[in-house]
Amino acid sequence: MAKRGKLKAIAGVGDLVQDPGNMNLGTVRGRELLSASLKAHGAGRAVLVDRKNLVMAGNKTVAEAVAQGLTKVRVVDVSGDELVVVRRTDLDLSKGGKARALAVADNRVSEVNFDLDVELLLAEVGGGLELGEMYLEAELEELQNPPDKKTRNVNFNARDKGATTTCPKCGHHFEA
Repeated sequence: MAKRGKLKAIAGVGDLVQDPGNMNLGTVRGRELLSASLKAHGAGRAVLVDRKNLVMAGNKTVAEAVAQGLTKVRVVDVSGDELVVVRRTDLDLSKGGKARALAVADNRVSEVNFDLDVELLLAEVGGGLELGEMYLEAELEELQNPPDKKTRNVNFNARDKGATTTCPKCGHHFEA
């Protein structure tokens, strides 16, 4: 790992700083699922921070960990040339149960708790952010000019309080 000066220590979750430019707005339903998963299964994956302890990935997880009183952290310093593996020594996936439930919960929370801040993403792209293959030109075009703005984010996020969704086929409006 290349040395770039002294890193700020991380003694606990409180030393992690939320990213004010996080493009995931999250959802009410996603927060509910994340909360339930952490309570039922404990932590299952790492969060990613930069050299100044700014959270790059896992902002919602850090916030929920704080809310639930989780304070301990284990820091693994890397420079991107190795995969960090989190091994849960208390779980055995071949026996199902809690291990399988955690695997399902991890995927489900990722699916339901993502709500892209389109305006922030487009502002970053306008400011020169290179996205590589993360968004095709056609996908960026659709974000800028959705065929029907009411149906752009039709998914399970509609359970957010006060949210409505529109059927893309018939145009019927549903309350969450």
